[in-house]
Amino acid sequence: MSRSVLVAYATRHGATAGIASRVAAALTAAGLPAEARPVEDVKDVEPYEAVVIGGAAYMFHWLRPAVTFARRHRKELAARPVWVFSSGPLGTELVDKDGKNVLEATRPKEFDELTKLLHPRGEQVFFGARPLLLLSGSAQVRQWAQAHGPDRWRPSALTSCSSRSSCSSYV
Repeated sequence: MSRSVLVAYATRHGATAGIASRVAAALTAAGLPAEARPVEDVKDVEPYEAVVIGGAAYMFHWLRPAVTFARRHRKELAARPVWVFSSGPLGTELVDKDGKNVLEATRPKEFDELTKLLHPRGEQVFFGARPLLLLSGSAQVRQWAQAHGPDRWRPSALTSCSSRSSCSSYV
């Protein structure tokens, strides 16, 4: 087994791939060689010391390829450090109008099952993004997206490790 980390991801429009790439880059910069790969391209997790699995979430569910990947490799994943993340809720507000934490409330339903199967050391829900091409024609929506940019809504806990020791709590 190499001393590298796999950041496997399932994405629909690219936002989750962007998060996975940033996680892999931050881990590598902190001295933990990592590579981000789509779950469909990963046939074997044995070469990796640790695995981070990310998936976009829609309507409280992780994308099926991420779930399938986790289930298919459950035995190998349970034998190494694993973390999971999701991207999904749109916007920037951490608390909704009812006072609920948006990131906690949008946790994918599959995380309960995966926690039992994989025993991840941590999980994180990140705000998602919708490419401008997919947004409605409303000028208000376009202005909001342009004003906030792709990185303004991203929590940086997993993507801003400054040293190997600070990353160790994540991977």
